[in-house]
Amino acid sequence: MPDRLKSWLSKTFGAARVARLAPYFLMGPISGPFMAGVVINFRGGRPVLGSLYAIALVLWTLLLPVLVVKTAQQPIHQMIAAGSHSGPHR
Repeated sequence: MPDRLKSWLSKTFGAARVARLAPYFLMGPISGPFMAGVVINFRGGRPVLGSLYAIALVLWTLLLPVLVVKTAQQPIHQMIAAGSHSGPHR
């Protein structure tokens, strides 16, 4: 990460933590924090918590495409009829 961006983030948000975590958020809004959890917890001597983040990252990476394909193949009216919506029941 460029030094100019790090200094701007530190001045704007007043936290060095944001500058430290910013590269992980470039990976994505969900995958990034999972990867940050893996790296930070293994470096901090918490391998169990780091492993849990790693499991969550792998599951997210493998199951998201399956979920997208499954919902894309089923028309919306069938999903509503099956009750897989979050709206009020009639």
